[in-house]
Amino acid sequence: MNCHNRLSELDIAKARIEELETALAVCRQELADARAVLFCAPVLLPDGIVLARRQGDICRVLLRNSPRFVQKPRLFSAIYTLEEQGLFKEETIESHVSLLRNALEKHDLHIICRRFLGYAMPAESARRLRAMIEAESRAA
Repeated sequence: MNCHNRLSELDIAKARIEELETALAVCRQELADARAVLFCAPVLLPDGIVLARRQGDICRVLLRNSPRFVQKPRLFSAIYTLEEQGLFKEETIESHVSLLRNALEKHDLHIICRRFLGYAMPAESARRLRAMIEAESRAA
């Protein structure tokens, strides 16, 4: 093999590497976009309440179990898949609930927190939220 052939093979290899790097960058961007939709897609509730996905999941669990308390480990397993549970700590629930409480309190909906019992949506708040959801579904 002469020097000229080696140079052309090297140029071909470099071009192929550039193609693969471009394809990899596209795949990474598509993955980031998919993650953004999957993990950050907002949950829209009536009355203009916009929640992050995890907040919406917690809201649904509390609404479904109202007025009973739901402990943090149960909320954690309800909103995270088994694969995700290894990536997050149970303490993330506290942050999600705090943000959820702030969003709901603007609309006079409440979440109660009791040490050693967990979190609960009072019956009155659950009733009002269900009524808001039903009214919006009838209007749509």
